[in-house]
Amino acid sequence: MSPITYNSPLIALAVLICSVTCYAAMDMLGRVRRSRTRAKSSWLLAGACVLATGIWATHFVSMMALELPFVLGHEIDLTLASWLAGLVATLIVFYVSSRSALSAWAILAAAIPVATSTCALFYLGNLSLQLTPAIVYLPLPTATTALAFYLVVAASMWIAHRL
Repeated sequence: MSPITYNSPLIALAVLICSVTCYAAMDMLGRVRRSRTRAKSSWLLAGACVLATGIWATHFVSMMALELPFVLGHEIDLTLASWLAGLVATLIVFYVSSRSALSAWAILAAAIPVATSTCALFYLGNLSLQLTPAIVYLPLPTATTALAFYLVVAASMWIAHRL
């Protein structure tokens, strides 16, 4: 079995994509909050698209950085579904985070569909890999990952709302 290696320039690119995405998303969230016109909906949609695409691109560039002794392919339908799952998640995040009054309970409740959609983005992205044998997910690690997504999403939404 050959050792697992990563392409360092691709890892650096993934970090850059993630950093630029976060900056752009926070800027657009600020624009959503300041808007009082029909532009608010446009900023919300644009911000959600930027954040979803950035998360998705970070994930796929990171997966490409894993150097394997064989060529990987992706199923286009699952790849697009993973981006759509990210869009659902980020639309909810932008909508909830743009509210002027937001309780801790509202954030905890909103984090459920956001974490679910974010998990779908990552797991659909992984499932889109054309591998033999197929990836098998174990229940406990998968549930632990879902819980981690939930906690990170709730904390991120709380922080975004406080800014």
